[in-house]
Amino acid sequence: MQAPRLYTPAALVTGPGRSPEYCEGRGHTKVTAWRERRRLAVGAAAGTPAARPGSDTPVTTARVIEAELLGLLRIEADRVSDIAAQLRAAVETVTDPTAAAEAEMETVRAAAE
Repeated sequence: MQAPRLYTPAALVTGPGRSPEYCEGRGHTKVTAWRERRRLAVGAAAGTPAARPGSDTPVTTARVIEAELLGLLRIEADRVSDIAAQLRAAVETVTDPTAAAEAEMETVRAAAE
């Protein structure tokens, strides 16, 4: 039984120009390479080991993916929380007629001076 090949050589040059960086087939393109680099970077930022998807350790892979997704979710939750706080302040200003009138009067005074 032959061991699986971990490295596939790049596609052969078929015309002028730069030689291909990615192998033919198997979904190896610039986009998939970028996604893999991004996945590894997110895992490194979250402090999780880099396991390859579809490896022989599906539980470990699932844990790594879970950690990556939780990290991304925390970042998004913080961002949404900031947006909600800004929205809350804007709604309070709009719905408070006294504050809105005072702000309008201050703007008119500043323009008149």
